[in-house]
Amino acid sequence: MFIRYLPLIFFVFVFYSCDFEGENNRYITGTAKLGNLSGALVRFFEIDNDGNKKLVDVDVTTDGNSLDEIGKFKIPEDKIKDDALYLIEVSGGIDWDNDDDGIKNKKGVLNKGKIRAFVFGNQLKNLDGDFRVTLVSELIYEYLSREFKYSFDIKTFRDSLDKASKLIIDKDINGDLKVNYTDVLAFEPSLDIDKLKTSIKNKYFSYSEKIHKNSEYPPILDIEPVWIVGNYKNAGFIFDAKFSDNEVIFGTQRGNFGIYSLERPDKGVPISYKSTGNWIWNVEVVDNTAILAMDSGGIGFFDITDPENPVLKKVIKTYEPGVMYVDVEIYGNRLFVAKGSSGISVYNISDINSPVEEVSFKPCDFVWDMAVKGEYLYAACYDKGMKVVDISDIQNPKVVGGIDTNDAWDIEVNGDYVYIADLEGGMVVVDVSDQKHPKKVSTFKTDGYVFDVEVKGNKAYLADLDDGVYIVDIKNPENPKLVLRFNTPGKAYDVEINRNLILVSDGPSGFCVVDTKVFE
Repeated sequence: MFIRYLPLIFFVFVFYSCDFEGENNRYITGTAKLGNLSGALVRFFEIDNDGNKKLVDVDVTTDGNSLDEIGKFKIPEDKIKDDALYLIEVSGGIDWDNDDDGIKNKKGVLNKGKIRAFVFGNQLKNLDGDFRVTLVSELIYEYLSREFKYSFDIKTFRDSLDKASKLIIDKDINGDLKVNYTDVLAFEPSLDIDKLKTSIKNKYFSYSEKIHKNSEYPPILDIEPVWIVGNYKNAGFIFDAKFSDNEVIFGTQRGNFGIYSLERPDKGVPISYKSTGNWIWNVEVVDNTAILAMDSGGIGFFDITDPENPVLKKVIKTYEPGVMYVDVEIYGNRLFVAKGSSGISVYNISDINSPVEEVSFKPCDFVWDMAVKGEYLYAACYDKGMKVVDISDIQNPKVVGGIDTNDAWDIEVNGDYVYIADLEGGMVVVDVSDQKHPKKVSTFKTDGYVFDVEVKGNKAYLADLDDGVYIVDIKNPENPKLVLRFNTPGKAYDVEINRNLILVSDGPSGFCVVDTKVFE
């Protein structure tokens, strides 16, 4: 009879011996508190000595009837090494204390963003039950994200965490009579907001709201933007620079033509400098050739096949009175050259070593910049606004339309819209679906002077001299909206985009490299 029930007895023994609920495991408990987040995904990463992340564990924050029950997550203690560095990432969930008053809201607020915290294993164990991932730990993450991505050293990172904490926290939080990173990890939003530095305290809720909305560019402290990963002041006074693979090609106010290696954006290395003797306004690169607009010195063609030894192959120069070579644009096998008060020249560059002039014409009194698309050229004509030129018959270009603006300096065409950098007039957006009757549809005003506009996808990037760089959402060109503005160390004259990198020609401060994905 006993043998008959042996399988059942064995099953019951095994069932009750198994740790289905983890009751026999030891867990470290933390809380996700943007306010308390229920149903948020928690990912636990170990960071190796090179800054690489390895996923160690995943959990979901708890729900409940009170704030004390909401937002908890667990990490198995046997997965935590005392001296190892970890990154805890909390994303999504429902915020049940959106105003951080310590009282559960009647209705939760959906969180679309994420908050993160660095933590060493021994810190995590010591703070068991009192460990919190909050907006403040997220700000520390953002403040150190450049170091973490580009110059990470795990041996000194603990010191970096303590130093960053002192920029954000004003008073001791955990009761050890000093301000350090442990205070960040113990920060309780409903109790400790008054212990933050005034500049952070005053913007605390606006930062929190941006996380809720999953802003493309996270909130950040009011310091030199952390996403500027390289600032190359020694390059000279730069009006224009271009990406070319892993290099930056530029010209300076004093006539130097330079190339920097940018294999690491934070550690650019000068490769070569050549003197042209002329102020360089603009640079374009095609087929291992850099083409320079050299003020009164003409158009210079440099062979950069060997970037350590660029060779000047040709200079094209005419002798019209008052000519200024200020812009060069490449479209197909043609080179368009803006010559200031002397108008525009067009060259066939099917053979880049033997440019052939096809036509020269004057659409307005002074041409600063051009953009070409299909059979039309759009000219930035300073105080005469924009002119539309039909170039379907390249030998016989005709001005067919135009529109007045404040001071058209730079121009970009994208689809049926032209975007004009209009100096004090901001960015002017013009509908050119009917080229003979262009129509101004919107203006985006800035606090300074817009010298350059670059359009990529649904965003316009504006170089605004003393006011830095504006990133503007243009999904609806008739209603452009600010996404982000950040300052640069010098004067922002030009912006170029290459995937996640922004190249800023920063005048007296050389050029800056901005990594918009540094937080990832």
